[in-house]
Amino acid sequence: MELFVPFAGADKQELGGVAVAYDAVAKRPIFITVFVPPSIGAKHEVTIGLLKTVSDKGVWKLEPSKTGLMSLPVMECDLRFCMARVYPQIDNGDGTSTDLFAQMQSNDFIWVLFEQGGKPIRFMIPIPEFRSALARAQVVAQDSSNRSVQSTSGGTK
Repeated sequence: MELFVPFAGADKQELGGVAVAYDAVAKRPIFITVFVPPSIGAKHEVTIGLLKTVSDKGVWKLEPSKTGLMSLPVMECDLRFCMARVYPQIDNGDGTSTDLFAQMQSNDFIWVLFEQGGKPIRFMIPIPEFRSALARAQVVAQDSSNRSVQSTSGGTK
């Protein structure tokens, strides 16, 4: 599952995104990859956070998640994108961990921040799009496993 959005880069319109590698058997993501423009360079970091839309006296605003911001090293770059990866279980550094996937279920946006040409850049990915894609992936996975059970049992009666 992947989703890309346009955003205003340092000097032109750019494209960034997020992809989720999903394990249909375990029904959980394996990892989340963040895609940013290659001009960021492989020696930089990408920071992500989760945001929730909340109403404050009738005014809608974005509120940061309790997970805070996470810095991800850029793993590799090609001609189209640089990529950073995060795994669903995040070590909090105090002997506890946070389940990023569970946190995504109760938030509305993935906020991506990085520096490009010395300028801070940010864009947001709507999480509800991933929830819809995840629901479709679970239906496909369930349908596939039902077909495999039928074929190994000699069909249905």
